[in-house]
Amino acid sequence: DDADDVVTIAGTVEVEPVADADPEMLDRFHARTGWDPRDESADLVLLRITPQRVFAWQSEPELDGRQIMSRGEWVVAPTEAGDATNAGQPGPKPVASTPAVDDVRHWIGAKDFTVSHAFYEALGWTTTWTDGEGLAILELGGHRFMLQDHYERKWNHNSMITIATPDPEGWHARASAAIGTGRFGKARCQPPADEGWATVCHVWDPSGVLLHFARFA
Repeated sequence: DDADDVVTIAGTVEVEPVADADPEMLDRFHARTGWDPRDESADLVLLRITPQRVFAWQSEPELDGRQIMSRGEWVVAPTEAGDATNAGQPGPKPVASTPAVDDVRHWIGAKDFTVSHAFYEALGWTTTWTDGEGLAILELGGHRFMLQDHYERKWNHNSMITIATPDPEGWHARASAAIGTGRFGKARCQPPADEGWATVCHVWDPSGVLLHFARFA
C-alpha cells in the first residue's frame, strides 16, 4: 500500500553502546520518549545520525518541494511552534530552494551549418526546432544540444560531447557509413578502443567537434 506520510534521511551514523553513552543525553532521551534504554539489555547501542539530506512528504501533492535538507543545511526551516525542547533556540537558517530545470543544453558551432546539421541527422539526431536561419535544437535519446551557425577553430576543436551507449561498435558502423558518402567534408571516425575509463568510438563532425560514443565499464 502507498504510504501517506514519508520521511527519508541520509547521513552519517555513529554507533555507541548504551553503557558508554552520556547520562545527561540519556536523561533527555528518556524525558522525550518515555523510554529508558538503560532499563533494557546491556547489549543495546545508540545510533546517532547526523543528517545530510532529508525528504518529507504527505502523499503525491507534496512530492514537489519534498527535500527539506541538502548537504546538512535546511532548505526550509522546520516548524518549531509548540516544541518545548527548542524554546529559546534559533531555528535553522533557511536556504533558498533550487528553481526547477527542464533541460541543460550544450551549444556547439558549425563552420557550414547546413553540412553539420545534415551530418547529425544522418547519425540519428532529430531536429526538434529550428529558426531556419542557423540555429537548431537536435535530440538523441531524449537529450538535446543547440547547433549554431558560428565557427571559431579553437572553440570547435576543443568542444566535445560524450554519448553513453552499450554499442560503440554500432555507432562506428553508422558513422562510417555516413562519412563514406563523401557529403560531410572533414568528418572522420576511429574504431572503438579501450581507453581505461570507457571503450570509446571517436567521431569528429565536419567542424571538428569531437563525439565520444562511450561504453562505460
